[in-house]
Amino acid sequence: MPAALLIGLLLAQGTPVEPPVPQQGRSEPAPAPDSPQLARIRKALEQPAPIATAAATEHSDKPVFRRTVRGWKLPPPWEDWTPVPSYIRPGYPLYHYEFLRMVTPQAFWASTLYPGSDIVPTFQSLGKAAAAASRQRQEAAAREEVHEALQDLKDAAEHGPPVQTVIKGGVEIRMITILVRSKDSSPPRQLVQQDFAVTENRVKQTISMFVKTSIDPTTDRYQLGYPISQSDRDESKHIEVRIHGIRRRVAYDIP
Repeated sequence: MPAALLIGLLLAQGTPVEPPVPQQGRSEPAPAPDSPQLARIRKALEQPAPIATAAATEHSDKPVFRRTVRGWKLPPPWEDWTPVPSYIRPGYPLYHYEFLRMVTPQAFWASTLYPGSDIVPTFQSLGKAAAAASRQRQEAAAREEVHEALQDLKDAAEHGPPVQTVIKGGVEIRMITILVRSKDSSPPRQLVQQDFAVTENRVKQTISMFVKTSIDPTTDRYQLGYPISQSDRDESKHIEVRIHGIRRRVAYDIP
């Protein structure tokens, strides 16, 4: 019994375990080198962004969309420069243009190589319209001239001859009567003495008398008088009256 107890105590105590002693000459493992993928990521982050976007604080509550546009890069215009103007270049493919140039006689190149609309009917229509407008103006002018001639005859019958010779204070004065009418029912234009210019045989006369009277709401009568020179009594007279602001010239011939 005492021997068995002694053996049990020896087994329970066991052999003491010493801590491991670090081996001489072994260093700590070095960190793994960077992978090529990390190198590309770092290189891309170092470059500036291709599209400048606003700060995230400005669009914190809004989505941000990015777009990439790819297209052909056109060469500078001076690399394919040509002295031929652009308005005479063909509008169809070059090979078709060259084919037409080979099979078309030179006399017909203009209409075949550079086709366009026929402008002859357009010019004909413009010519007809211009001729019609000119004829209408001529007819209106002729009707106006006939109307004025008939009105002058009527005025001469109602108000006497338009040119008369009167004596005022022992001086012979030639009196010219002119009627001015409005083209509508409105009153005629009011004229003064300075609006009239009288010439006799192309010599300007000085108006010494000016009388205005109204015949009706649309007609005014003006009487112009100027002294007669003693040397020109026996000669035929050609008298013209021009009114400023009115395209009208009144002419009288006195034998």
